[in-house]
This record gives sequence, structure tokens and C-alpha cells, in this order.
Amino acid sequence: MRHIRRLGAMALIATIASTTLTLASCGNTGNDGAITVEATRISECKVEYNWGEVFDGTDLAYEVTYPDGTKDYAVEGFTFMRTNGEAITDPLGSTDKQISVEWTGTKDETEYTFTDTLDLTMNDPHNADTLIFRGETNDAVYMYGDGSFFACGIQAVDYKDYVAAMGYWSWDGKELCVVVTTTYGSMETYERTITVNKEADGGYSFEVYWGMFPMGITITKEQADIYLTPETTFGDTALTKEKNYPVWDDAKDIHEVQIQE
Repeated sequence: MRHIRRLGAMALIATIASTTLTLASCGNTGNDGAITVEATRISECKVEYNWGEVFDGTDLAYEVTYPDGTKDYAVEGFTFMRTNGEAITDPLGSTDKQISVEWTGTKDETEYTFTDTLDLTMNDPHNADTLIFRGETNDAVYMYGDGSFFACGIQAVDYKDYVAAMGYWSWDGKELCVVVTTTYGSMETYERTITVNKEADGGYSFEVYWGMFPMGITITKEQADIYLTPETTFGDTALTKEKNYPVWDDAKDIHEVQIQE
């Protein structure tokens, strides 16, 4: 009999409302002679993705009902495939709407199985409302698919149109550029190019100042491999590259100068 091994799944099992699946009746024979059982999905995995991301079944959990009426939990042993039978290890695209789930487990030396279908929501990564990158700390640094971004303390997210540092970012297939255009939401308009550090493993990192407070963001190698490839572009380089001068060049950096309208 399989038991829950992950604390996160245990907590979810105790709190998440059940969603009953429509599965084959108990006692039917499934793949390789395994007996098909009833199962209820009690914990969801991630089902909303941007094009190019890879499916992640973490946190998926079911309550299984065996033919003798006993129950147990399935939190591992899943096989995920596209509904056409193709492997799900390849990146997801705009046409990926559903994922097939198959589970096989053993109780008292007898194999049991069930199947399920997960509906996916796929987002075009170039849309203005599609989040591409965000800070992994409490700092709120959000980079969107249209090349816009904002940065502020997490407590100010609801007021980001007034109190955030905002600007643009671009990727032309080779270079990542970030420019702050306004900060603190004041009447003053600023422009400052941000120094973007390319890490040895292929990731990136930089800091955006919200007033006097640095807001950090890290783009991991795994994220860069999805979005920052030679075949992809993001944002408008006219808004960034023309301002791509050294941050601390006082002759060019106009961060401290108010621009009169």
C-alpha cells in the first residue's frame, strides 16, 4: 500500500476540497492486467503555463478507493503524457490543452491503476499580462512579456501604479537590457540603465532601486534556456538599447536630474 511521503501533500489532503473523477468502475482490468480503481483528485498540480515551459506534476494527489472499500492516497507513481500519446518531457506549446495522467500502485501484491485528464491553460509569453520573470525574494520585481516591468516592496504591490519603480526590458537574442523610466510614482521622470550581470552558468541577475531600496531579481539558467534564446525576442530595443550607457557615468546618467515636461 502506498502512503503519503510529502508533508506538503499531506497538508493539502487535509484542507483541499475533493474533485471526483469519472473513472472506470472498480474491478475492471487496466493496462498490463492491473485492476482499475476509483480515485478522487484532492490536490492540484500547476496547470497554467507559458509556451516553452515544461509540465510539472508536483503536488498532484488522489484518494484511491480499492475494491474492498479501503482507501489510500496516491502522491507518486504517475505517468504523464500528452493526450495523443507523446511524451510530456518536451516543452509545452500553444496546442497543449490537456495532459493524461496514469497511476499504477500495488496493494497486497495486487496491481491497481486509474487514469485522469488535466486541463491546461497556455499563455502566450509575449502578452502584456503574461509574467515572464519575478524576484524570488519578498521583493516585488515583475517582468512581463511585452517588455515592461515594475519593482517595489511587496507591501506596495497593490499601489504599483503610484509607488513603484517602472521601466522596460528587452532581449534581442543576444543581450538583456533593463531601463528604469520612473520611480516612486512622483511627478519626476527618470531614466537609468541597470547593470545586468550574466552569470557563469548562463543565468542573469540585476538590482532595481525603489527609492533607496535595492530590489533584486535572478533569472536562472533554466529560465534563460526557455525564454532568452537566440531564436526569441522580447520588448522594444528602441526603449532600452539607445539608453544602454553605463549606470554610473555622471555625464550621461540622468537619474538625479528632473526632466521638465
